[in-house]
Amino acid sequence: MDTFGIPSREAFENKSNPGVIYSDLGGLGRNIAVNLTNLEIPNYFVSVYGNDSAGEEFKRDAQKKKA
Repeated sequence: MDTFGIPSREAFENKSNPGVIYSDLGGLGRNIAVNLTNLEIPNYFVSVYGNDSAGEEFKRDAQKKKA
C-alpha cells in the first residue's frame, strides 16, 4: 500500500500543516506484475499481505486482476 500526503498550502508555516493523505495499492513489484498481466504476459507475483483492511483490499484487487 502506497501512502502519501499533499499539503493544503505551498508554504509550510507551522510544524503541523493541514493537508490530505491518500493511499493506493502499489509497490514496484506489484505494479510490474499488474502491467505484465495487462500486456497478457504470464507472470507470478509472490508476496505477503496483512490481516487488515489494506491486506483485504490487496487480496481483492489481486483476485480481480488474475488472468
